[in-house]
Amino acid sequence: MLKIKILLSVLLLSISLTSLNFAQSDKPLDHSVYDLWKRIVQPQISSDGNLFVFEVNPFRKDGSLYIQNKNGDLTKIFPKGKGAKLSKNGELVAFSIKPGFDTVKSATLKKVKKDDMPKDSVGIFLPKLDSVVLFGDVKSFNLPEESENGLLFILKR
Repeated sequence: MLKIKILLSVLLLSISLTSLNFAQSDKPLDHSVYDLWKRIVQPQISSDGNLFVFEVNPFRKDGSLYIQNKNGDLTKIFPKGKGAKLSKNGELVAFSIKPGFDTVKSATLKKVKKDDMPKDSVGIFLPKLDSVVLFGDVKSFNLPEESENGLLFILKR
């Protein structure tokens, strides 16, 4: 009977110490953990269901654009990619490439003129060819609503 009490006491002691150890290993939530938080925004799926496009954005840093197919054999990550638009047939993904957060902040603090501020670019990804084409100094871009083909973009000049 004494052996059972000793064994039970040792078991309870080890469980309490283990749970105490787990409780101490958790990092408390404070302002430093905000930078670790990430959000998935603007998820899109092509009309045939083969292509997935989404952004992963941290709290205060530059996000990334992810393009994946349903088989998992195509995964592209475009740092600083934002605002992706998927063509109706899924053969084209157009997206903005924003200047880095730190670059814009530095230029703003230096009071750089608006014309000299870092500019956006546009990336066009063609999934079937697994290739990307980049255009710099783009003001805006759009895909047609009716047609499956085409892309319109306006340059800043």
